[in-house]
Order: sequence, then C-alpha cells, then structure tokens
Amino acid sequence: MDGAELFSKCLALATGVVKQVRPEHYANATPCADWHVGDLLDHLLGELRVVPKLLAGENVEATTDEDENGENVVDETDIELSANWQATADAAEAAGNEADPDEIIHSARGDVSIDSYLRQVATDLLVHAWDLAVAIGMPLAVAPDVSLAVYNDALSSDRALLPDDAATVPLAVAEKAAPQTKLLARYGRSPDWRAAG
Repeated sequence: MDGAELFSKCLALATGVVKQVRPEHYANATPCADWHVGDLLDHLLGELRVVPKLLAGENVEATTDEDENGENVVDETDIELSANWQATADAAEAAGNEADPDEIIHSARGDVSIDSYLRQVATDLLVHAWDLAVAIGMPLAVAPDVSLAVYNDALSSDRALLPDDAATVPLAVAEKAAPQTKLLARYGRSPDWRAAG
C-alpha cells in the first residue's frame, strides 16, 4: 500500500484510541518513559499540525517550533480534545491524499519524498497509538497488513526509528511472531507492558 493509504489507516487507529482518552488519563505513564499520556497527545497533535504545512512547502523547523510546543492538551476536556484531534486529523489526511507522492519535501529528517514522509508519520502514529491504548487500559489490535507494512518500513535504514525513540532498543521475538508483536518489539515495546505501581 502507498504512503497516503498507510497514513490514513494508522491515523484512523490513532483516532479510535484518542477518542477514548479522558482527562483523568492525562497523567498516566506510557511506554515512552519520559512521557505521560498528555505529553504523548501533545506530540501527536503537534506532528499532525505540521503535515499540511510541510506538504504545502513550508519550512519544517518553523512549523515544528510553532506547533509542537504551542499547546497543552492537559487543559482540555475530553470533548475539546476529541474536536481538536478530529479537526487536526482531517486536515492532515486531506493534505496527504491530495499530495504528489513523488514530490520531495524538506522534513526534519532530511529531504524525502512525500510517500516516504507519510510512511514515517504513519509509523509514529501507529506505535504511539498503541502506547496510548495500553496507558489507558484499552486493547488495540492492528490489522496484520498494516502491522506488516509498518514493520517492513521499519527495517529500511531511512525509517528505522521513531523521531522520539532514538535510544529505543529492539526486543527479540520469534521469527514466526504475529506482525503486530514484531512491530512493537522493533520499537522496544512488549505486549506485556504495564504501568509501574
């Protein structure tokens, strides 16, 4: 599947999880050791806000500085978070669907095609959707074709790590493990993760 389709599928999964987050979850620990649920939501919203601007040719450093650090969802009710997320997600998805996949853009990780960039964002969305899900006690089953597509992308050198997971150590799993298990292990996630305490 192409980058835009993969992005849309991973965005839909993330949206399904975000719509279940409540204010009482914001302080919950996540598999990202330094981030609570609220921090992770801020990161994902900031990343999605950058997508339309970057695909329109804007400078990524400027949009990242302005958007990723400019809002804090911990001040939002669940209704406000849901509306904020949906509007941001809709704009990002529309931009991805309308973009030329072969066009080269200047992302924070270098010059890449839009197809490659959308795959990178899809990976971030999918792995962090799982992080959010386990942090709020919600099961998240990812379709095997989506897990496999993201896992295969993860094996390529230019998309090996999530932007915020440079220090993540992959976990060993059996070759015959399910695609979702292999994908999570690639990013140091265990399906048995539980918040301490």
